[in-house]
Amino acid sequence: MDPALSRNHLEPSSCLSVVAFKTLINGLPPDISTEQSSDGKRTNIKVTEDKYNGQSHPILDVMAKEVFNESGILSSNDKQGTEVAKGIFIQINNQISFSSLGYAGRLLSTMSLGILPSRLTSFESFDVSVFEDQKFLFRKTYLHEVKSWLWLPLIFFFWVGEDQKEGQLYYKDVIKDVISNVIAKRKELKKCSK
Repeated sequence: MDPALSRNHLEPSSCLSVVAFKTLINGLPPDISTEQSSDGKRTNIKVTEDKYNGQSHPILDVMAKEVFNESGILSSNDKQGTEVAKGIFIQINNQISFSSLGYAGRLLSTMSLGILPSRLTSFESFDVSVFEDQKFLFRKTYLHEVKSWLWLPLIFFFWVGEDQKEGQLYYKDVIKDVISNVIAKRKELKKCSK
């Protein structure tokens, strides 16, 4: 994990009361679906690109909004991106990568309609850029690695499933750290009322 994140609770600050943000995700594994014929022998396997690659992800959006709300900050998920003319805009780019061996285990499990264990090493990065009044404020990258045994049908990435609480906490810690950095930067630039 880089940089190290703390699980400290953020107190609302008069230095930051409103933000606009946008999430973008890439690297989600392809969706695998199977169709079995009526005789039960033939299976058609269909591999399609995940529909959220290159898009905002609703779960990332909701979790970010939760952290902003808990911190006393009004937030809007703004599709304009860096075109947001006034105030703080936060761009959160999420990139997921995983070993081809772990993915092959999932594919084989789907093809055989069985459950084959496979070792999965997944890497997740959050590249966060912050702008104020369309001027660049700062950029920070957070890295996260998870090694685990994958059993079909567990979900690959960290922040979606009910079983993936650690990844959800990590993502929320990233947002809290970004908020702390925005407040520190605005104080440094003397853009706070106090």
